[in-house]
Amino acid sequence: LKDFYLPEGYNIPSETVIKEYIGSYLKLLDDYQYMEIHFAFPLEVLQDFSDYRMIVLTRDPRDMIVSYYFQLYAGSIHIYYHDAPEYKEKALIELINYGFVGIFNTKFYLFPPAKQLLNDYLIAMKLPLSFMLRFEDLNVSEEQTYLRLLKWLKLHPDPFQPLTHSVLQTAIYQGTFEYQTQGRKKRGEESSTLDLTSNCRKGVSGDWKQHFTPAVIEAFKQQTGTGLIEL
Repeated sequence: LKDFYLPEGYNIPSETVIKEYIGSYLKLLDDYQYMEIHFAFPLEVLQDFSDYRMIVLTRDPRDMIVSYYFQLYAGSIHIYYHDAPEYKEKALIELINYGFVGIFNTKFYLFPPAKQLLNDYLIAMKLPLSFMLRFEDLNVSEEQTYLRLLKWLKLHPDPFQPLTHSVLQTAIYQGTFEYQTQGRKKRGEESSTLDLTSNCRKGVSGDWKQHFTPAVIEAFKQQTGTGLIEL
């Protein structure tokens, strides 16, 4: 999988170059700026910026692997067929062991192997000024989770512009499946993998249990050891 979409003559930056690239941008930030990153990169680089506040979005890596499997099937790549169990099992194991590299004309993206994904989260979790915003917490209690985040950011309570309940609820609603898909889908409803209009597939915790076979579970354990317990 790692080299599946790496055409001859194409080279992606090394891990060292990627870390230097991210680090160079972080060094340019002043006290009133922030940086948003939506692709996987070695979080080890963040150890050099331990005095920075960081919000790290996390999710059970097993659910991330399943979600990415469906993205590969339902998106523009169409490598796998999820209704063929033997292909699905093989694909999930390869994602766990090797991750994925996608190459396009103007960009590339990386999905790390399970071991690296978990280790990156453990590195971020141990940083002194990191806030781990967990997908599972949002599924259970969105309002309380966001209030904890705002308090950590020292934005709540705000004596000059108090946060009203209605404003918070509006912000939360804008992150829902209903809003993001303009009412076509609701969280928890299995959507068609052929729907290319959004990345909103199901959005529930523990969905990996529906897709991991014993062989996939064993492959994940071999790669991650006790890391998931620490996370």
